[in-house]
Amino acid sequence: MATISRFALMAALLSWIAAVPAPAADVSFPVYPLAVTAEGEDEVVSAYFDLDGIMVELTGVPGGERYTRALIHAPDQFAPPERIDAPTGRRFDADRVHASDDHSVVILPLAGQPARAFLVEVASGRMLGDFDDEKMEITADRVTLTAVDQSLADRLALIVERAPWRDRVWEEHYGQIDRGREVAGALLAIMSGEYVDQKGRAELIELLARPTRAIAAETLVGDWRVRSLKGDTEGLFVYPFFDARFSVDEDGLTFRKYTGSQRRSGRLWPYGDGESWVFAGGATVNEDAPRDYSRAAGRFESSESDSVGRLWALTADHLLMILDAEDGVRFEVYELRRRR
Repeated sequence: MATISRFALMAALLSWIAAVPAPAADVSFPVYPLAVTAEGEDEVVSAYFDLDGIMVELTGVPGGERYTRALIHAPDQFAPPERIDAPTGRRFDADRVHASDDHSVVILPLAGQPARAFLVEVASGRMLGDFDDEKMEITADRVTLTAVDQSLADRLALIVERAPWRDRVWEEHYGQIDRGREVAGALLAIMSGEYVDQKGRAELIELLARPTRAIAAETLVGDWRVRSLKGDTEGLFVYPFFDARFSVDEDGLTFRKYTGSQRRSGRLWPYGDGESWVFAGGATVNEDAPRDYSRAAGRFESSESDSVGRLWALTADHLLMILDAEDGVRFEVYELRRRR
């Protein structure tokens, strides 16, 4: 009886595995059409779409067809953009660009026929897939992908429905809410000099590294002590504890820091991750009357007094709120401890 070598068995097994089709799944998630936020025309025509500080640019080459390449510009102005080229003879359709509701994915359709669209991860600029109209259907508020690899389906399953707070906050403030933790961490990492409170810096780095947990509105309600740690490109300044209060009224959860020279008040809504809260309100000084967030006040544009951020619970009695975080510019952290 003939014997079969180990290598022949392994080769046969690998051949069988290669022949087995990869698991596939259908996936659907909410999207919305993007409007061009700016246009540029120098040697080439460009269209720009702003996604929380990450700029998607459709452009071309001098003397050539417009919108033949997509550039994903990170907030870091020194980082080179990620580039995606349209196939030869095709261009991107600037009127049909869509984004997922959480701004993690952008869809770049090609103009003309046959129908085709690229799915791109916004944060990395990496192309996730290339789909024809048999595999991708886009409606006004949803995209459905058919028979995609299971690994991609699992990744896209993390895209969440549009959280209600995004309809109450100016889009220009989304990035300060979504990325505040990362912005604060990046600035803390490069701080140096005589205006940096090194003890406060070490404490804040340790606080940001702690795990967070979900906390309900009714658990937040009550009196708290709050201190501010304000960072920018020149230093970190730590202030003493003052008084703050969470309350609930007919419209939901509110927050107010009501002592100290620098004060804040506003409303909070669930962020949408099952854990953190979004804050939007107004900043005032001394005995000035509290100010509403400009959109809540019915204004048509943002105000200098607007203040936005995100709240996390470290424990039921210990909170962090990261406020007004601007990439490479500034942040403020509230550390809150329940008053006993």
